[in-house]
Amino acid sequence: MSERITLFAEVVLPIPLPRVYTYRIPYEWNDDIVVGMRVIVPFGSKRLYSGIIWSISETPPEGYQANYVIEILDDGPIVTMQQMEFWKWISTYYMCFLGDVMTVALPSGYRVQSTTQVLLHENCNIDELEEIEFDKREKEIVDCIIAEKVTSVEKLQQIINQKNILKYIKSLYIKGVISMYEDVKENYKPKIVEYVSLTSIWQINESANEMLDSVERKSPKQFEVLMRLLGSNTRQVELKPFLSQNNINRTVVKALEKKEWLKIEKIKERHLTVEYGSHKEIEFTSHQKIAIDEVQSAFLKHQQVLLHGETGSGKTIIYLEFVKKTLLEGKQVLYLVPEVALTENLVERIRNAIETEIGVWHHYYSQHERTELYQMVKNLEVQFIIGTRTSIFLPFAELGLVVIDEEHESSFKQFEKRPLFNGRDAALYLARQWDAKVLLGSATPSYELMNRCDSEQMGYVKLSQRFDDRKPCEWELLNLKELKSQNRYDGIFSDPAKEEIKNAINQRKKVIVYHNRKGYSPYYQCNLCGYVTQCQHCDIALTYYKSSNKQRCNYCGFNQNIPPVCPGCGGNHFELKGTGTEKIVEELQLQFPEALIARFDQQSIRKRKDFQQILNDFNFGKTNILVGTQLLSKGIDFNDIPLIVVPEADMSLNIPDFRSQEKAFQQFYQLSGRAGRGNNQGKIIIQTYRTQHPLFLALINSEYEELRQSELDSRNEFYYPPYGRLIEISVRHKDEGVTAQAAMILNNLLRIHVNDYLLGPNVPNVSRVKGMYIQQFLLKLPNSIGKLSQIKQYLHNCKQQLVNESGMNGVWVDFNVDPN
Repeated sequence: MSERITLFAEVVLPIPLPRVYTYRIPYEWNDDIVVGMRVIVPFGSKRLYSGIIWSISETPPEGYQANYVIEILDDGPIVTMQQMEFWKWISTYYMCFLGDVMTVALPSGYRVQSTTQVLLHENCNIDELEEIEFDKREKEIVDCIIAEKVTSVEKLQQIINQKNILKYIKSLYIKGVISMYEDVKENYKPKIVEYVSLTSIWQINESANEMLDSVERKSPKQFEVLMRLLGSNTRQVELKPFLSQNNINRTVVKALEKKEWLKIEKIKERHLTVEYGSHKEIEFTSHQKIAIDEVQSAFLKHQQVLLHGETGSGKTIIYLEFVKKTLLEGKQVLYLVPEVALTENLVERIRNAIETEIGVWHHYYSQHERTELYQMVKNLEVQFIIGTRTSIFLPFAELGLVVIDEEHESSFKQFEKRPLFNGRDAALYLARQWDAKVLLGSATPSYELMNRCDSEQMGYVKLSQRFDDRKPCEWELLNLKELKSQNRYDGIFSDPAKEEIKNAINQRKKVIVYHNRKGYSPYYQCNLCGYVTQCQHCDIALTYYKSSNKQRCNYCGFNQNIPPVCPGCGGNHFELKGTGTEKIVEELQLQFPEALIARFDQQSIRKRKDFQQILNDFNFGKTNILVGTQLLSKGIDFNDIPLIVVPEADMSLNIPDFRSQEKAFQQFYQLSGRAGRGNNQGKIIIQTYRTQHPLFLALINSEYEELRQSELDSRNEFYYPPYGRLIEISVRHKDEGVTAQAAMILNNLLRIHVNDYLLGPNVPNVSRVKGMYIQQFLLKLPNSIGKLSQIKQYLHNCKQQLVNESGMNGVWVDFNVDPN
């Protein structure tokens, strides 16, 4: 008789804790449970979580008794070994927890909801409850539980209308009146569609005629249903639209089903509608053919190749040539884009070029749709995926090519929640993991990647010729200081800019107005005392949105009505300060009432199809002025734009960031690529107080390389990338004093070994976000410092020492590796 083996599983849980947890596997599941599966396990006194099996062994945990795995959720692994290796790299490189990676890597459809359910204790007799002493709230809760039998804590809270309900529930639990358990439900629910069809009895003609005659006399409604089904050409008809279109009550159909004259079937269908491409031969220009050959040659020496192509040079067509080749090899392709807007626009453009299913991945798809696409990618049912940064976490089965479009875009960096990863850089590691090729593209490559090309760490191909021989745009710098002195500038647009816009509208031409600030007005200020309305949770002014007539925080989403009187002095002399896209639209409507104007920013986009609808309306002339934020500069394909106006260009130069000049050049140069078409030269008007700034001179003279070299000389001196690595360290706590104390303790710990490279602690410009006060350090590490992994481990150790200090409970320390 073989010895009974006890197995233990290390489980990753979707919580920000620095370790995996060990659970005991019930003996009867030894042959069923495998690495990569989801399981439900207990954590803490009451909570249940779904986690991923990370490893299985016969080694029990040290120092505690392992709880049992409660339930297996999958028939097989949903996370592959390659993904687990990738998760581990993300966790190590970006200095976050595996639980953080799991949270962003798995679609929310794979999570489970654990709800605390409350019911009367099995030993509690309802008749004896009158003898127990309850206060008012406890009595209300008990009455509610008796009526509902089983209910959730959340529902009790709503019914009783009491926020702090847990203390009463705890009291009832101690008195032995109630018991509780965790009810676990999966988020993903398959789509079930009902279909109605005739049964086989209608194949017998004589019986069919007799039945029809009978039902026509006795039940005209049933007769109508049968005639409509007999007259349809399809074997099955979807029930819900059939009922609504024909104004038929469901009871009529159910009566026919009871007679076995028709049947209703429930069929499982996909939530996700996969885009289908079609084949169309692409005609390449001679310059594109040369570029394709050069990329192919570069791939023989390097796995990663940068395509430096002018705006409008047809980089997308070159990408698609290599996409086709990879798909023909039976391998998968990931096409990475920085913004959702670019994703939708790209699918529209390439649908006719590639004859395959196209999986699209971004947050505007529902959790059900993303869960299904995840499964399809894992099963190799979809080979071509277009997605934003989180698409790198999909379970690829055979990845052959990664295309990274607009590689310079800062949108590839996740900054709002952990892990603070860069999608572009992580995709490079993912490709190495699969031995896949990487084709990156940009008209304004990032300085870091250009530096790698200079040192021959990756291939480099230049494509200078525009696809349709479009001429470079004409730049016009309007000096606002001079125009003000001439009384030709007193609002948002100067007189010369208004004249250009008016001429374009009169000629039925289209205009883009670029302004990278959403809302109507950035802040609302009292003219008497200078008070500015601020977010209750963040140290930032509230942006006013005229469309909703509310003020909103762009950090946490808090919103409020405009205060009737000033909280500072009691006056009512508020004034809107600054300009957002809503205000620009209003100004344009006043100046040009005949114009058809639309906004293109995050506030104007609510649904997935809104992106393409706004662009289609603009391209086809339903609108002729488009006001937008930086979304407009991200490689979107526009038709025939003779004029682009930037009313406040200096905003981009006043950002306290060592990359501000690089980013501003990229934005304006990319924007200029939208101007003009064919032989018609476009024009971009820049309103600025600094017409002699090196940035504007470089734009006018197309001196990208000269600007880059000048910038690199400055960065080299101070160890900024690409000559050094940056790690931003943030200390956060809800109490400002505790934050300051924690920052000083951490400062003393860090300076023992990294004193020469450490800046801070400093209070950032926005010193409080979501109720947490912040202090920050910046670690600048020269490339010559040696192993970065040892520095990171030292930082982790310092963090652990800090949180173990007395009074540091609730302090958060976050690391942002390679901040933008």
